[in-house]
This record gives sequence, C-alpha cells and structure tokens, in this order.
Amino acid sequence: MTKRKLNSDLLVGGLLFIGCSVYLYQMFKLSAPFQQGEPGASFYPLILVAIMFSMSVVTIIRGLKNTASGFPAMSKAAATRASLAIAATVAFIILFPWLGYWIATIIYTFCIALIFEIGRKYSSLMSALFCLVLAVLVTVAGWLFFVKLFELYLPTGGF
Repeated sequence: MTKRKLNSDLLVGGLLFIGCSVYLYQMFKLSAPFQQGEPGASFYPLILVAIMFSMSVVTIIRGLKNTASGFPAMSKAAATRASLAIAATVAFIILFPWLGYWIATIIYTFCIALIFEIGRKYSSLMSALFCLVLAVLVTVAGWLFFVKLFELYLPTGGF
C-alpha cells in the first residue's frame, strides 16, 4: 500500500473543507431560506457553501489520486501577492460591519485589483484609476444582486 504524502491539493482541499464547515456553522445563526416565502438572508450563503464544499471534496480527491508530494514552487512576488490578498480579506471581514457594504467593498475590491495588478498595462495613475472604476462597478453589481434581486439589505456601517 502506497503511503500518501501531503500535497498542495490535499492541503488546500482540507483547509477549504474546514473553512466551509465553520461558514456553515455560522450560517445556522441566520433564518432558514424561504421561511416567510422569500429567499431570506441564508439563501445565498447556502448556495455558496454547497459549491465550496463540492469544490473542496473534488480538490481532496484530486490530492488523494496524486502520488507526488510537496508543493509547487512559488515566486517571491506571487507569495507576496497571496499574503497581501489574505491580509486584505481579513481586514475586509473585520471592518465590514463598521464601515458598511459600500465603503468596505470599494476599498477591498480596489486593493485586490491593485495587488493582482489588474491595470498593469497602464501608467501608475491610469492603473489606479482603472482599479477604482472596477471597484465601484463590482460594488454596484454586488449591491444590485443582493438588494434588488434577493431583497437582502446590506450593512450600512456604524460610524
């Protein structure tokens, strides 16, 4: 019998599965979907967690089939971008209730676009402007999705 070694698919799939489990646990604090005939606050998170659980299982299975061990090499720039994206996401989660949807989402999306150099083919000023316009468009699209389509109201912030 071949001894399985930890590889990147097993690690990522396992972490995603654990994260989904925590997410699902937190979701039970929301009202059940369609309790009053409407999707409710837990409808979108329920769909999202089902997709994420499925993807984590697929990734774990792929990791179990892979006999290679170790992790793919990552450049220092890629590792820095990944670390910055994680830090931005943690900051977004922490600041979201205080800043509210509009401010937190525009800042977060702008930072993620800059981190991954979305507008890198432009000058620095044009790149920043491009990222800002993108951040506003993504934020408006998210608001339309939640508020207009599902009638779920987003936090406005506490300051």
